[in-house]
Amino acid sequence: MLDSTRLRPNGVTLVSVLQACAQSNDLVFGKEVHQFIIERKIQMDFSAHNSLIGLYVKFGSLDHARELSNEMSNKDEITYGSIISRYMAHGFVDKAMDLLWEIKNPRLSTWNAVI
Repeated sequence: MLDSTRLRPNGVTLVSVLQACAQSNDLVFGKEVHQFIIERKIQMDFSAHNSLIGLYVKFGSLDHARELSNEMSNKDEITYGSIISRYMAHGFVDKAMDLLWEIKNPRLSTWNAVI
């Protein structure tokens, strides 16, 4: 995927590759995919953004994940929940609560991420 000049991955491809990186504990290749996305100026939908955020939070890169979420014009429960749950897991309760209060109407799944 990374060496081809003719093929252009879509959102489904990106989600699949990013999830494979997370599942195989391969942050290095995940970062290469992220760089590929940036260099090729590939538009990312919710699923692709959330997969990328999920990759970074899994490996404890919470500040980077938060930066990515800040770049999103709209966020969903998965975006918030993944970051909040990892803030809590790493003991950053204040950051988790600050992010929770940014949500206009948090759903039960987001509240559960805090617990």
